[in-house]
Amino acid sequence: MKDVTIIIVTYNSAAHITDCLNSIKGQKVIIVDNNSTDDTIDICSNSDAVLIENPCNLGYAKAVNIGLKKVKTKYALLINPDVLIEVKAIKEMIRFMAKNPDCDIQGPKLINNRGKLLYSCHRFPTFNSLLGRRLGLFKRDVKKYLMKDFDHETAIKVDWVSGGCMLFRTAICMDERYFLYFEDVDLCVGRNVYYNPKAIAIHEAQRQSARNIVLFIVHSISYLKFRTKHAKVYKKLVADY
Repeated sequence: MKDVTIIIVTYNSAAHITDCLNSIKGQKVIIVDNNSTDDTIDICSNSDAVLIENPCNLGYAKAVNIGLKKVKTKYALLINPDVLIEVKAIKEMIRFMAKNPDCDIQGPKLINNRGKLLYSCHRFPTFNSLLGRRLGLFKRDVKKYLMKDFDHETAIKVDWVSGGCMLFRTAICMDERYFLYFEDVDLCVGRNVYYNPKAIAIHEAQRQSARNIVLFIVHSISYLKFRTKHAKVYKKLVADY
């Protein structure tokens, strides 16, 4: 499709990237690799994608921005290496953008490979919602954060959508102060963000920060950066809790 370029940031993604690339075969694809040490580079080099190899792990946001500098299309579709998305879903997302010119960022409905819904559109996070999701506490806050009071079958304007699969206009770029996590949340602040369930992608979301203490610390640091950056408006962002 001429209107969209797909950007994938890889880091030791050999286990997933082949299936991902097969699902988007024939599309414009830019892969930005953050110095993988497995077979990711070899796999990507043998594909039709444009491959950019970073000399070290520059972080997710910076890698995305490196890819965006090479994009010449109207839209960029950011997907994780463990996402599978068909052409018909991409066409639906582009159709939605054309029908809703106010839409800056759009996320599809995400399911796992067993067909289970993944909560990919959210309200802005609070400390209670993030800690509660990890520890099984503050269930009311977690429910609000994951929008479990919404059926996830209707197109709706939301606070933010997962960067695991996100379509946006290419005038946008990410804040490179985030090394990992919250760059997608931050990107959505102050923009018109929509969830579109007519477009469906498969994402084997791993939630590594829920199982890895180091990544949980990184996640928490990114949240504090988010809170600090948006301190003046944070109460308004989470007012509907």
